[in-house]
Amino acid sequence: MTDFKFNGTTFSYANFVKIDITKFSKHVHSDFEFLLFLSGDASYVVEHKKFALIPDVLVLSKPMQYHFIEINSADIPYERYYVQFDLTKFPESIRDKINGFPETLRLDKNSRVFKIMKSMRDYSDIFPPKAYPELYDSLLCELVFATSLEGSGGNVNFIEADDVTLKALEYINAHIFEPITIKAIADGVYTSPSNLCHRFKKSMQIGVYEYVTKKKMTLADGLLRRGESPLSVAAKLGYQDYSTFYRSYKAAFSRPPKAAKN
Repeated sequence: MTDFKFNGTTFSYANFVKIDITKFSKHVHSDFEFLLFLSGDASYVVEHKKFALIPDVLVLSKPMQYHFIEINSADIPYERYYVQFDLTKFPESIRDKINGFPETLRLDKNSRVFKIMKSMRDYSDIFPPKAYPELYDSLLCELVFATSLEGSGGNVNFIEADDVTLKALEYINAHIFEPITIKAIADGVYTSPSNLCHRFKKSMQIGVYEYVTKKKMTLADGLLRRGESPLSVAAKLGYQDYSTFYRSYKAAFSRPPKAAKN
């Protein structure tokens, strides 16, 4: 496995013969993400969609989307490339093109995307990313531009969440800067709290409250890093009790809110 960071970007290559499913976390973050799937028996969940992965598919996860890998068989070797980066650094025309793509892109074996991902991995053994960040910045730039030239064909089967979960997700994302309770969501989608929790957990593999908290904490971290005070961020995200915000943030990032810029 190869993992490294450079100038706010994370790169990873994994080739597992024996799969430890505890390594596959469910998460939300404020960056864009490319996952190039090469082999294995796995699915990829992005918000309300579950994709049956096939080799040579590039999965695109946008900022603030809840997503994770689900291993269907731990006996089949799993291989993939992964890059997490800030798309806002790129020209508007490129951002619009990437954001306009579906969640999955079928790549041709001759695609530049494969070659650039492999170059990032191979170079890391010779040129340490910490010593040569400019090299990896240039490769990331080439990767994003090369991806923007890909076609929009997906052809990857997916299963969509049930109607209650879909409506709940719409409600949560529309009210993420307000106080949100399970009862308020249930009322908003015309169902009972118990039915909401059951359906949401079954579809998303995460509880309603945990999902809302993950999204709020990801937003909070971005606001804190831009210099806003912890008190103002807590208020902006609908927390009427600062201690609840403080505990949630510290549980998510293992540091207090005031340390977000460190």
